[in-house]
Amino acid sequence: MVTYLVISAMGLMLLMLIPDSQVRWQRLASKGGAAMLFGLGVFGAAYSGMVA
Repeated sequence: MVTYLVISAMGLMLLMLIPDSQVRWQRLASKGGAAMLFGLGVFGAAYSGMVA
């Protein structure tokens, strides 16, 4: 569960730290990847919490 929380925190940190790019596809890819990490961490933590 702690691993998922670390992944979620890393995704949230990347969402805040990644600068906005003028190139649309680059902005979408960077923010989308960070949001995916955050979502994966939250989902994994909730799932492992329910299973345990």
